[in-house]
This record gives sequence, structure tokens and C-alpha cells, in this order.
Amino acid sequence: MPGRAGFALLLLVTAAAPARAEQACRPPPEDPSAEDVAEARDLFLRGSALARQEAWDRAYDLFQQSYARAGTPAALHNAAAALMELDRPREARDLFDCLLANHPEVDERTATSVRALRQEAVDRVAVLMLRSLPRDDDLEVTLDARPVGDDGTRPLRIESDPGEHALRVTHPGRRPFDWRGRLGAGQRLAVDVDLPEAPAPSVLSPSQPAPLTDDDGTIWTEPWLWIAVGAVVAGAITAGLLLHDSGQLEPRTSIVYEL
Repeated sequence: MPGRAGFALLLLVTAAAPARAEQACRPPPEDPSAEDVAEARDLFLRGSALARQEAWDRAYDLFQQSYARAGTPAALHNAAAALMELDRPREARDLFDCLLANHPEVDERTATSVRALRQEAVDRVAVLMLRSLPRDDDLEVTLDARPVGDDGTRPLRIESDPGEHALRVTHPGRRPFDWRGRLGAGQRLAVDVDLPEAPAPSVLSPSQPAPLTDDDGTIWTEPWLWIAVGAVVAGAITAGLLLHDSGQLEPRTSIVYEL
């Protein structure tokens, strides 16, 4: 078997653009076939061409596919570099760690460069520190609608990429806490979480109709109420006239009828 190919291109990191996908470290294939190596080289070259066009999303995908085929350190390095260009420093940091863990055979010069790039990624990771957060299994924390793991440490530390974010904290019986804002590269922001108790819902028994007045009687001064009452009275009068015409009522006055 041919073993892993030694592709040469290594990218530098400069610009930034948004993206969402998460990345996990994968072990390299142990014994790639000649076909795998050829496919990996083609993917690598196509990814390099896209990188020169700054099409970082697609370049990242191709570098990842190349690494999955042949396990070449250069492909993994370029995938991490593309993540830096996409302003996804958390994933880039993890891929640089993956490269160092999976490929101890790289020469010291390359390893030194990788460690420097990894530190640059670390410095760009933003962090939210949630203070005043209760320790409770019923507590739910989401960032950008994604669940955040709670290991019980306080304040709770949440890593994030730079950009616009939405935080939500919920707990049964309490009003939810929402925060929205923009985090800069490397920013550390402390957020005080306030979860006031939610008011108990007002429950009215079916046998107890809602009163038509409030405590101080001001409801009776509302014009909409008098319009509604007038409509009811007018309806009653009209009905009475119709009944009188049919001989079912006897008149007492011009507008009042009784059985």
C-alpha cells in the first residue's frame, strides 16, 4: 500500500466570514489505498484552488474530505486554516490540536507553526461568563438556539465564535432570561442572569363569573362599557316590541314590557 501522501500546500490565515457547522477530530485512515490517495490529492488540489478564490466554506469541505481519504497532515492543516478564515476559531483550535495529536511525526518547524496558529485561534475565541446562575438540573441554557452543557461550575463559562449571538436561560416557575449582543474576537463578557419568579396564573372557577367592575369602580366610567350596555338594552326593547306585536306581552309604558 502507498501510505499517506505528502501534500505540500499550507495556508495562512487572514480574513473572516460566518459559518455554522461543527467539527470533531477524526483519526486518520491507517492504510489508504492507491485510489484513496489519488482521490485525496484531487480533493486537496480542488480545495487549494477554492482557497485562492477565498471560497473558504467549500475549500474547508474539500480539505476535510481529502484528510478523511488519506490522512495527510497538510489537508488537516488547511482545513483548520480555512476555519480561521471563516472566523470559527473554536473549531480551528480543535483541529490544530487534532493535527498535533494525530501526527507526532511532523517536523519540529511545522509543529512550531501549528502551535502558533493554534494560539492565534485560542486568542480569538470569545467567552460568555454567566453569573448569578442557580445550580439546578431543571435549568436550560441555549446559545443561538443550541443547548449549552452545564457542568455545574459557576460562573458558567460558554465559549463562542465572534459575531452576533442570542442567549436564553429558562427554569420552571421563573421568567426566562434573554440576552442578545455582539461578541468581538477574544472578548470576555460577564452576564448577570436574572430569573425572577413568574406570577401565579389567575384561575377563575366556572361557577364564578368574572365581576363586571374592578375594586374602585372605574370600569363603569369606560365608554365602551356603556356602548355595550346600550346595545343590550336596545336589543331587549326590540325583542319586547316583537313579542308585544304577537300578543304575548301587555304594555305598562311605551318602552317597558312585562309578562
